[in-house]
Amino acid sequence: MDDTETEVLIAGAGPVGLALALELQRFGIRFGIVEKKADRSTTSKALGLQPRLSEVFAILGIAGKFFARGFDGVRALNLRTSAKKLLTIEMQFSPNLAGRDACQPRMIMIPKSATEEILETTLAERGNVVERRRELIGFTQTPDAVSAAIRHEDGTEETIHAKFLVSCEGAHSVVRKQAGLSFTGATFPLRSLLADVTIDWDLPNNEVQAWFHRDGAFAALPFGGQKWRLIAECAEDPNNGETEVTIELFQALIVERTGKKNVRIRDPLWLSDFRINDRMVDRFRERRLFVAGDAAHIHSPAGGQGIATGIQDATNLSWKLAAFLHDGAPESLLDTYEEERKPIALEVLQRTSAATNILFAMNPVARFVREQVLVPILRTPFVQRRVFAKLSQLEMNYRGRSLSTNFGGMFSRVRVRAGDRTPDVVFGKNGEKVSLFQLIGGCGMIALLGRRESNPEISGALGALCIRSFIVFPEGAEKQSTESLEDIHGDFARLYGARGPFLYLIRPDGHVALFQRGAEAKELARYLKKIRASESVEKSFAL
Repeated sequence: MDDTETEVLIAGAGPVGLALALELQRFGIRFGIVEKKADRSTTSKALGLQPRLSEVFAILGIAGKFFARGFDGVRALNLRTSAKKLLTIEMQFSPNLAGRDACQPRMIMIPKSATEEILETTLAERGNVVERRRELIGFTQTPDAVSAAIRHEDGTEETIHAKFLVSCEGAHSVVRKQAGLSFTGATFPLRSLLADVTIDWDLPNNEVQAWFHRDGAFAALPFGGQKWRLIAECAEDPNNGETEVTIELFQALIVERTGKKNVRIRDPLWLSDFRINDRMVDRFRERRLFVAGDAAHIHSPAGGQGIATGIQDATNLSWKLAAFLHDGAPESLLDTYEEERKPIALEVLQRTSAATNILFAMNPVARFVREQVLVPILRTPFVQRRVFAKLSQLEMNYRGRSLSTNFGGMFSRVRVRAGDRTPDVVFGKNGEKVSLFQLIGGCGMIALLGRRESNPEISGALGALCIRSFIVFPEGAEKQSTESLEDIHGDFARLYGARGPFLYLIRPDGHVALFQRGAEAKELARYLKKIRASESVEKSFAL
């Protein structure tokens, strides 16, 4: 029995655990990440990353790796019956999501196995590795630490002592069960069959196809290289055993449910099945323990919300752990993880559950409502834009939460306010170009001030708290310091709507923490006590 110590122990090396590890690595937190599997998965039920994740990965400096490996060419979703096309929903991005030359959000079709590979290899390149063949089998807590029992593949055990333990183990989390967190919900009476194949047919390879059928929905999702993910929904029959998932079964299903007689599927990469569950924990924290991703919430794959929700759990939690461990932040900051993420997870669960009940319904009444009521509503361009905005998670925000504070500007033209995601823009800095996401990725918490707010005392106080501040100038204006940012395309003024005096305090996860219509030291200091040591704030601001 060996003992080791670290600051944060992560259980589980799926996308959520790996994303959390990369974030903690970014903040200089000592951590360990253990995984009972010997190797990464080579197949995956999950397919696709919502546009918000392209921004998250841009802040981490790895978005290009996903663009290179994934397929971002999906342009539409078609809903059909075997007889006709009912509806086409275009993938419509708002023109105001990012500035010129900045990170433009994209939907990326990529298997979860490839996502894990990119994240794990990046982690290794940056100096940390996943400790595989190590299974967390139990833990104990004290007021100041967690001791986790880890079993190695050869049966030997070790104890890892950590300040915090984060369960990213998935739906069957040992940590969640031992902590006594409830995981209530339901299982849908459906069996979903999966196949990754090549298809010979006449449909475009950049559009998702979905067919409604009395025996269950059938969908085809392109993910590049002429490959398609097929999903067939089948009602469970308790009187018969499960049918084996074969290429022959899928060939019969695609002809039956699409009405296409000459279609042929071939070259299967993977065949599998799964069942849909909707479940969520009653709380995201139990003293020194946190749960994230599927360990905290699982739901229908409708809309591809799972990985995006889980990874944003990780980005939300990571900077708060870092602020507590290294910056003396009060413990109340850690409680805001549940305050901010639980409502998001609940909304996702409710939305995907409703979509599943409607889209995969097999009874005649539900089918009538779907095809005669829902489909006509979805033909409206405004409704389509709203649906896509929700699915993209680009509108996800923390407005109204305790860490989102606005001072002034309530009736101004300010578009980005406390709690909102920060659109990426490109600035000029010392003769070079730098994006907002690069600044966040390199500095963590930052402040952006209007040029009338270039107060050395405020900048100095923020700097003493490890928060770099930058003065934003309009294009062509005379700069005053090396920390000046020139709004070279006018995109900051256009997208944020902040002109004249202002102060934005921007969180490391790419959300606005605080907005002030004019930098006001006392109110700023009062806010900073939520995320930094109170005595350090008072000393920095000479209060």
